[in-house]
Formats: sequence, C-alpha cells, structure tokens
Amino acid sequence: MSTQIDQPPSLPIGPNVRAFADTLSTCLDTFKGHGFQEGWEDGLLPMAWLTKKTDGSRGLTFPVPSCKEDCGYYPVIVDEDGVDYGSGRMLFKGRHPSDLAALFFGFIITNTPFHPPLCPCCEAAKKDENSKT
Repeated sequence: MSTQIDQPPSLPIGPNVRAFADTLSTCLDTFKGHGFQEGWEDGLLPMAWLTKKTDGSRGLTFPVPSCKEDCGYYPVIVDEDGVDYGSGRMLFKGRHPSDLAALFFGFIITNTPFHPPLCPCCEAAKKDENSKT
C-alpha cells in the first residue's frame, strides 16, 4: 500500500469512508515509484483513522498541498458525509466517494495546491493584513 495508515479501526467504518479510502489507496499504489512521494516517510502518504468524539463514527485524515509552498500541507478529513478541507466542505451527496478520492489523488500526485477559499495559513495572514488597514 502506498499509504502509511495505521491499522483499520476496531469500530466499523461507514461505506463512504471505506470507498474513499480504498480508492485513494488503490490510486496511490498504482502510481507508486513515480516520484511524487519523495517527501513522505518511506514514500508513503501519511493517513490516519479518526473517531469523532460526538458520535463515535470513524473517519480518515491525510495531507494535501497548501496554497503556498511555505504553508506546506494541511489536513483533509473524510467522514461519512463528505470531505472537510481547511475552511470548506465537499459533500458526497450526489457524488460517489471514489470520485472525490480521485480528485484529491490528482492534487496529491501533481503537488497542486487545492484552493479552498483559503488554507488556514493564508487565512491567518489575510486576517493580519486586514487588521493593519
């Protein structure tokens, strides 16, 4: 597997999270060795399972490139309803989770910044800039 993911959780994983995780892992495995993983430990995308404190449901998190190179990466969180990224959210409603997994895979392998309204680093910089005016 081209992902560094801890062991699957003992609690059940919902079908949307499972479909997203399986698709992303399969895509990464397929393109392993093409150089896009050079900055990751052992060439593996760091992914981790999460548990929501509110309802105990399981999710997944992994990094995507940020708006600016000096911002590095920021976490994406996948749950049964959709994908949270910075200050935005994409719902699975009307989309198969595999479709969104393929979209994020594209950002990962090309190291293309995903441009939500602003990544947390840029959002903080903009707040600082606006407070000076």
